Amino acid sequence: MTVIFHTDTGSPILAGDMLVSTQGPNADTDLRLPSQPNGITIPSGITPDYVPVSMRRKLFLINDRLAVGVAGTVMQITSFISDIEVAFHRQNNYSFEELDSFLKRYSTSPEGRDVYENIALIFLVEASDRRCSLTKGLNGYHETISQTFGKASAIGTGGSTIIEAIAGFDENYRYGYQQPVNGDETSPEFRPLATNLILIANAYWDEFLSPHNVFRAWGGAYDIVYQDSRKNFKFLEDYTIFLRVFDVDDPTKGLHPISVMKYQRRSDFSLISTMNGSEPAFFGAMDITDRRSSMAISVDREDYEMNSDNAHISIIGVKKGNFWSRPLIQVDGIDRTNDTKPTAFTWIDEEGRLCVAFHAEHDRWLEDQAMEYYRNNAHRFH
Repeated sequence: MTVIFHTDTGSPILAGDMLVSTQGPNADTDLRLPSQPNGITIPSGITPDYVPVSMRRKLFLINDRLAVGVAGTVMQITSFISDIEVAFHRQNNYSFEELDSFLKRYSTSPEGRDVYENIALIFLVEASDRRCSLTKGLNGYHETISQTFGKASAIGTGGSTIIEAIAGFDENYRYGYQQPVNGDETSPEFRPLATNLILIANAYWDEFLSPHNVFRAWGGAYDIVYQDSRKNFKFLEDYTIFLRVFDVDDPTKGLHPISVMKYQRRSDFSLISTMNGSEPAFFGAMDITDRRSSMAISVDREDYEMNSDNAHISIIGVKKGNFWSRPLIQVDGIDRTNDTKPTAFTWIDEEGRLCVAFHAEHDRWLEDQAMEYYRNNAHRFH
């Protein structure tokens, strides 16, 4: 399963999941990574080594002004990424004609024809004379126009599912809540990032509700490329998702936490840590072009935390009896340079248990939003 999608909410975003359609080793654990209920890699203990066997990153920054997401067969993906990096890796200032000429020449070469028959690509382009997105190759291309996300396109076997979610998102968008960091002037990239993180949170929510623990648009976590105020493409370095439940029948419990997931991108691999029980589990992902079959990585429990420096996402499921609403989602952007205080704090205690503290005033506001949502939509809970 592969999902690569692009949206343009005034600033382009490229997102890609981390699973590949290959069978990985089964793991004897109660925790199942989303979309792979039989396990795709070996979960860890409290102070673990883990092996990122089948998870692979599928987004690449060719240079500061050119990004690409890929889907398809590994051999052809590796070949294409190698060729375009040779041509553009050190070429930040390029014209659209130069890129277009390269892609046309490549597509007519014997190697290029084979590659394009087996992979699909989405490009984010910030050329000297033009900003645009391009889709090349074959592998389940889908697109839609959304009031919330602008033009959206997706490739991969799960692409149709994420496009359906985007197409149906406009009417539900009023139920998403976000907290800008410093406003549009100082952080223009935050609003597009927050909007797409809300979409990803919805995919995570659908995964949670799936009776088979499989939702075709969720791939364990998403890499995200965004454009900063200087028009450079960058990876979002980390984000944490808090899944919580507000039970209308017992509001005194407040927003009960169900699970926490943290994504963190590092230079040689990405780390996904999840906790929905007493101990954390870790999963790793390397670039799909990385020729290593596995890599052991040690995580120091004493130094590791589930907090993120860039964004915290709260998913609030409103529940009455056995009926669930669409979730309320609030993105808490964190700007530590201006002493912005995060609304959630996490740490792992000496017994390996995850401890979470939520900002009391902010939680009361979220509870009020959840109750107001229920009162306005009580008919949907029957």
